[in-house]
Amino acid sequence: MSNNQIFRNFGDVTRHLAATQPDRVALTFEGRDTTYGEFERYTNRVAAALLASGVKKGERVAYFGKNSDRYLEIFFGAAKVGAVTTPINWRLAGPELAYILQDSRAPILFVGEEFGDTVEQVAGDCPCLKTIVDMDTHGNRPVFRSGGMHRPKRHLRAMWGATTMSSNSTRPARQGGRKAPC
Repeated sequence: MSNNQIFRNFGDVTRHLAATQPDRVALTFEGRDTTYGEFERYTNRVAAALLASGVKKGERVAYFGKNSDRYLEIFFGAAKVGAVTTPINWRLAGPELAYILQDSRAPILFVGEEFGDTVEQVAGDCPCLKTIVDMDTHGNRPVFRSGGMHRPKRHLRAMWGATTMSSNSTRPARQGGRKAPC
């Protein structure tokens, strides 16, 4: 990709920077440095896991947690598959969270480790929500666990290494050209 070429999407940006300056630091967060090459690998893993979980182009990928470099990996990973990231303010109460999840019809929600209890309270009220990723950070990369989210478990091994995601039943089809509730 030449320097004069226009990037079509955010995925093109990460690919270009990883190819041209893989060892340069892209992000620094809480003492963690991530190079462009590492960032490209991490965002590719997120994209692969989203595809494996059934996320399709145009669908929402919700994030409920505090600011983090991991959010950027989710954002760019989602962009690579054509999904739209829906960040949710971590200060919201359960009913507000449930409203945003229902309104966005997000089939997947990434949850910061400190917000699992809030999500557990409202997950049953969000029929569109099929997958919950409870981000529990251990060491350098997050390890995901299904952690009591009242969903059947499904394991994926594509995101930041070892990954466990929870999954609900399949998503209902659209009916009569109108938006289905999910």
